[in-house]
Amino acid sequence: KTTLALGFPSPYVADIDGNLDGPLRVVQKRNPALAYAYDRIGFLEDGSSVPLPQQWPRLLKCVAEAAKDDSVRTIIIDGLTHVDNILQYFVCAQQMKSEMDIALWRPFRRELMNAIMTWRSTGKNLVMLCHEENIYRTDPKNMMKLDLERRVPAISSRISDVFGGLFTDMWRCQAYPGVGGRPPGWRPLFRP
Repeated sequence: KTTLALGFPSPYVADIDGNLDGPLRVVQKRNPALAYAYDRIGFLEDGSSVPLPQQWPRLLKCVAEAAKDDSVRTIIIDGLTHVDNILQYFVCAQQMKSEMDIALWRPFRRELMNAIMTWRSTGKNLVMLCHEENIYRTDPKNMMKLDLERRVPAISSRISDVFGGLFTDMWRCQAYPGVGGRPPGWRPLFRP
């Protein structure tokens, strides 16, 4: 997902999941002249880690700075599944709670929706990467069989139901083994 997103023009990556090294190596190997910018949201420039409740404000600040930068044409939020996590920590800290309860989901949703709308209004391409969750239903003819009903973004709260309506496009990416097959030494994690 990240490698594909880096193909957008003049990308800035808000790296939240800390998994940017591999995609950058692949892209730099293909195109050494590619210009990009990124921030590792969980770490400061000196390498020290940012506490989870402070990562949400850091993400907002970093993306706002990228939005002002004329050299940036695409803002990539990588990945929304982790944004979900740091926003929950932020909302809990704001309300002085140790975990999410029913009263905190409204501020969570409002904060996330406001951020997405702000990022969309920058005039830059906005790419948000996230994992999907499969929603199954029981086959009425065979109670032992589950049918895939739909896929939704793997984010908390009911925002996943309206998420697709916030964007012009939604793409699904899947990874398959390369032409050479499995790498040497590969073995399945679980054996039957």
